[in-house]
Amino acid sequence: MTRFVVVGAGNMGTKWLRTVRDSEGAEPVALVDVDVDRAVGTAAAESLGGIVVAGSLDEALDQIEADAIVDATIPAAHRGVATAAMRAGLDVLSEKPAAASLAEALALAALAELHGSLLMVSQSRRFNPQLYAVRAALPRLGSIGHISARFFRGPHFGGFREQMASPLTVDMAIHLFDTARWIADSDPVAVTAVESNPGWSWFDGAASAAAVFEFSNGVTFSFDGSWVNRGFDTSWNGDWRVGGDAGSLLWSGDDPAVIQVADGNEGYITETLEPDPDALESLDGSLAAFLAARQSTVVPENEIHDNIRSLVMVEGVLLAASEGRRVDVDDLFSDARRQAIDHADDWGVPEVVDVLRSWAAVDDALRRHAPGSTRIV
Repeated sequence: MTRFVVVGAGNMGTKWLRTVRDSEGAEPVALVDVDVDRAVGTAAAESLGGIVVAGSLDEALDQIEADAIVDATIPAAHRGVATAAMRAGLDVLSEKPAAASLAEALALAALAELHGSLLMVSQSRRFNPQLYAVRAALPRLGSIGHISARFFRGPHFGGFREQMASPLTVDMAIHLFDTARWIADSDPVAVTAVESNPGWSWFDGAASAAAVFEFSNGVTFSFDGSWVNRGFDTSWNGDWRVGGDAGSLLWSGDDPAVIQVADGNEGYITETLEPDPDALESLDGSLAAFLAARQSTVVPENEIHDNIRSLVMVEGVLLAASEGRRVDVDDLFSDARRQAIDHADDWGVPEVVDVLRSWAAVDDALRRHAPGSTRIV
C-alpha cells in the first residue's frame, strides 16, 4: 500500500484525495495546504477527518510516514513542492505542468536524477478508452502526414486562470499538445504560433491561440483553440483529425472515433472504433500508471524527462507568438538549461548545476531517460 500526502486542497486536490482514497493500492495519510482551515474542511467533507492536516509538507512529514505525494498545487508552487518531496525521499505524482517554466522543469529532472526519485506528471487526458482505440488503429492509416486538433470552450473559472498571461496555452493546450505527441509517436522540433485575446474576453491574457508544430518524423500538427468561445463548443478533449497515405481518422473527443481507409478499389471502408470498456480513465489511470512505475525498473510515460517534451511545446508557442517567428526546440532547450544553471541558487537547488552541466545536450539527457529505458533508483 503506497502512502500518499496530497498537497493542495483546492478543486484538483479534492479530486486527487478521492482518487487516492478509493484506490486499492494507495491510501491518503495527510492533506497539506497553506490554508489549513480549507484543508480541514476538505478532509472532513471527504470523510477523512482522521488524516493529518498540515500547512506544509515538512510539517506533515514530522507527524507521519509517507511514500509519495500528489502535487495538486498551482503551477508556481510545483518546483518547491517537488523539491521538498524528493529531498525527503518521496516519489512525486504532479499535476501538469511539471513546473512554471521549462527551466524549472529541467532543474527538477536533474534533481530527480540525483535522488533516484520517480517524478511523473499526470497527463490524465491520455487515459481515455476512446484515445486508446485511436492509437491502436493508427497503423491502418499507413504513413501519417498530419494531425490537427481544435479546442473551443467558454468556461468562467475565476481565480488565477483568468489572471494568467496565456491561460489557454499554459493551462489547457498542454493536454492537446501531449496527446498530439503521443499520437505522432514523435517529438517536436519547431513551431510557429500566434496568440490573441478577443475584445469580448473575460480573461486578462491571451485566451486564444493557433500553432503549427513540426515533428522529428515529418508529421505536422496544427492546433487552433479558444477559451472564450460562443457556441458550438468542442469536447474538453478537443476535436481531432489524423491523416495518412492509407486513410483518415476523426475523433470528436466525446464519441468513439471513426476511421476511413482505402479498400483497394478506389473506395473507402468506414468503421467506428469501439473503446475498451474496462480501461482505466483520467485520474484513476494516472494513479495506476504511477503505482505500477514505483514497482518497476522501467521508465514510464510522462516521467519528468519525457513530459518535458510536452512542456517545451507550450514554451515554443509562447516565444513564437511573442516574437513572430519560427522557434527551434533545441534552442529552447539550450536557453532553458542556461537559465536553470543561472537560477539554481535562487531556487534553492544548487546541487543540480553539476548535473545540468554534465548533459552533452538536453535532448541527449531526455533520451537517456525515455519511456521504456531502465529507471535508475
